[in-house]
Amino acid sequence: STDGSEEIIQTFINNHGDREIKYIKNEKNLGLAKNFEKGLQFVSGQYVAVCDSDDVWFSKKLEKELNFLKKGNFGMIYSDLVVVDENLKTIKKSFLKSGLSFFSNQKNDTFWELINDNHITAPTILFKVELKEKIVPFSKYGLQDYWIALLASMCTKIGFFSQPTVYYRQHSNNMVGASKLSFFKLVFGKDEKFFQKHLQMKKNNLMFLYDLQNVEWIEEKYRRSISRKIEKTRLLVENLSQFEEKNSKSA
Repeated sequence: STDGSEEIIQTFINNHGDREIKYIKNEKNLGLAKNFEKGLQFVSGQYVAVCDSDDVWFSKKLEKELNFLKKGNFGMIYSDLVVVDENLKTIKKSFLKSGLSFFSNQKNDTFWELINDNHITAPTILFKVELKEKIVPFSKYGLQDYWIALLASMCTKIGFFSQPTVYYRQHSNNMVGASKLSFFKLVFGKDEKFFQKHLQMKKNNLMFLYDLQNVEWIEEKYRRSISRKIEKTRLLVENLSQFEEKNSKSA
């Protein structure tokens, strides 16, 4: 980090000696997903919650989520979040209502729903520590949010806590934003580079699905569904690649 995060963390640790805080510094930048994966190696409690970058938790987030997880006997839970700017001014009151892609369909958080698109965000999740053995290693071709959601849906019960629990900062410097490459922007947008970005995203999606299919412990019924998704995505990548090649020749 180049924004003074290390100094802020050290100051916080020094000012809160009564709290058990572990600060692990990487020798090199691992990227968001692999940094999260490494952090799981040091988890020793019963439950895992995530606070990424400069997101802000609501008051009593952990207390409320933990009570909900225990009451529903869930293996993992998640919530909505409020998208804000760097000064915590609200941009979107509900990410789930206004920030999801056109194809997202939040109903019961099963694998069959999530394989089509993800709506579970990492900053809001809380899960039992046993789940970490199922979700590592992460795929390097997609967000850890989706990886965790899909694998959790295949081995445990996921619950939705209906209250937002996180202020998610959306600005030019954060690593992951609340906006997405949309179908409508692909069709109607005028950004010349957007098509290339969309194609690369689909290529990454394909590699992500291959990684998911290769997870050893998943049941055959899920593996078959992933295979069908792979075939659809592969055909889409081929068609998009052919379209790009024709356009580049005619340009």
